[in-house]
Amino acid sequence: MSIRIIILFILIASIVITEGCSDLRQADLLLAERIMEENADSALVILDNMDTGNLDRSEFLYFALLYTQAQVKTGMCIKSDSLIYIC
Repeated sequence: MSIRIIILFILIASIVITEGCSDLRQADLLLAERIMEENADSALVILDNMDTGNLDRSEFLYFALLYTQAQVKTGMCIKSDSLIYIC
């Protein structure tokens, strides 16, 4: 195999992996939103288990909105408005 084919393979594989992770994060956010009205506690568990370090700006803003909504619906005491401020 030539070095060009190996580099091309690595590049394509990294793009596919990155897109797959993004789809999973978006699926978690959409699932949390879908179940928010009837199962806010379950939505909060989904959001708590997400790795927010890999979210892009729009995904993080969506996460912050859903997380704050889940906290309010579960009756949690919100001590800081930093997530609301981000939005």
